[in-house]
Amino acid sequence: MATSRIMEKLGIKSESQIITWVRKHQNGESFEDYRGRWTKKHFSSAEEENAFLKAQLEYLKKLNPNLHGREAGFRSPVQVHSSNKQVGSRDLALQDR
Repeated sequence: MATSRIMEKLGIKSESQIITWVRKHQNGESFEDYRGRWTKKHFSSAEEENAFLKAQLEYLKKLNPNLHGREAGFRSPVQVHSSNKQVGSRDLALQDR
């Protein structure tokens, strides 16, 4: 059956999706979709799990450096002003006027 007929019959807009399915079928691969699944790890101790989670966190921080810290635009609620007096961010905004 032609790709265009399959697309029309199933209401699929992408020819590449049909080609991918045919290739998977020819290679005997599974059609199961694993996106969004979290694979559980079995740890022998809490320390082992903690080390794994710390390593995972560091990896994710390196992947997305702008999603944490100052780069993301986060401010602490209390900042030290040049006069060494602690002021809130609202006070700083009023001073900038």
